Amino acid sequence: MSAVSIAEGSLVLRPGRVRDAIGARPAFDLQGLLAGRAADAAGQLLPALFSLCGGAHRLAAQLALAAARGTTAEAAPALRHALDRQTLAEHLRRLWIDWPRRLGAGPGDAASLAALAASPALRADGDAAAIRAWLAAQVYGQPGADWLAAWQARDDRALDRWLAAAATLPAALLRPQAARARRWLRDADPPLPAPTAAGAALAAAAAPCETGSWTRAGLPPPRHALDRLTARLAEIARLAPARDDAPLLAAAGVALGAGHGLGWCEMARGLLVHELRLDASGARIARYRVLAPTEWNFHPRGVAARALAALPAAAAETPAVCALLAAALDPCVEYRVDTQAPVEADAHA
Repeated sequence: MSAVSIAEGSLVLRPGRVRDAIGARPAFDLQGLLAGRAADAAGQLLPALFSLCGGAHRLAAQLALAAARGTTAEAAPALRHALDRQTLAEHLRRLWIDWPRRLGAGPGDAASLAALAASPALRADGDAAAIRAWLAAQVYGQPGADWLAAWQARDDRALDRWLAAAATLPAALLRPQAARARRWLRDADPPLPAPTAAGAALAAAAAPCETGSWTRAGLPPPRHALDRLTARLAEIARLAPARDDAPLLAAAGVALGAGHGLGWCEMARGLLVHELRLDASGARIARYRVLAPTEWNFHPRGVAARALAALPAAAAETPAVCALLAAALDPCVEYRVDTQAPVEADAHA
């Protein structure tokens, strides 16, 4: 994959560069942190280190450990329901906290942040009917199921009518960006396969793939950045709890051999994979690796890198396009834009 993996570090986006459009800087050495620790240490430590999606990391770590000990199984429904609720809350936080600054409106205002804080969707015990009512009022301006049906049918006229008329924060943020978003990320990578077969995700790591709420099974493929942005709104509607619903997001462990396992789950940013090797005693960690969605979506030959290579470094809209790419592909780390002129080798590549 990339020469440097993401571990709560940062990204550098270099528009106009062909060979090194994306750089990464990890904040810590995950392998050095976990090697030699007790076998269950990852499930205890990683949720605190990966604070944006700690529940998903805890679940993936638990599944990886179970798989390394010989148990290959889908996560229990109760754990998957909890994952659905955590992912719903995470999507809403990203819309209310990240989208305003990435889509050009600046930090969220006090009133919108207060509305988010009051959402029953942020509480693990939030009432299902109250959550659906809040989403209808604050996200869609209509019943979420109606909005979702039009989105799944790729009804662009209905989407444009919604963008023009809906008095909700997501619509207001997307409205001025819609035309630009339809021009970018038109070159899609194949979706990352769920690692239901041994090693599938590890093999995929060598090649560009995409993962995100737009790559879930059964959804129409994305055509551009706007589809990727609105896919989050679609998943929010799909995650809205209803009586007797089956859990939406998948999670499982895959045994790869004695003392070697994968744990994976779908989460807000896409597919998360933990790989664990135990030492000869089976009591301690010998090797640990986390493959986060950011590592695929910002692969050095992936969809974001190709978009950056096509974006002139000095163009007036370059900062806005970089922010749009970040909003659409949603890295789990901060980023900065380096608009230095491409090196001469790139110019002739």
